[in-house]
Amino acid sequence: MAEMKSYVVGNETRRGRVYRDGAKAYIDGFSGMIPCTVIKVLKPCNGRAINQHELIVRIDQTIGGYNHGERVTCDAAYTPPRSQCYLRGYRYCVNVNYIYEMVRSVG
Repeated sequence: MAEMKSYVVGNETRRGRVYRDGAKAYIDGFSGMIPCTVIKVLKPCNGRAINQHELIVRIDQTIGGYNHGERVTCDAAYTPPRSQCYLRGYRYCVNVNYIYEMVRSVG
């Protein structure tokens, strides 16, 4: 189970699961949910962060305009972890209570 942590959105405090480098995720694109892996978290962010390009991901499957192995810079809001996505009927729903954190260096 992923670690839980509190964060602030506006004047509200919320709790979310914490994800770091290596997390399996999806890019929410026009071609559907494209599987990817987070290579690097450029700055800490949450599932509501838009237009900040906080993540570098590697595409895991060729779909639409994305090729397998390609590296892409993404916003956290459009790159939910796979465990935060679920199917409801014929469409994906995303629980946006998640946080991407940078890996802390030791030393």
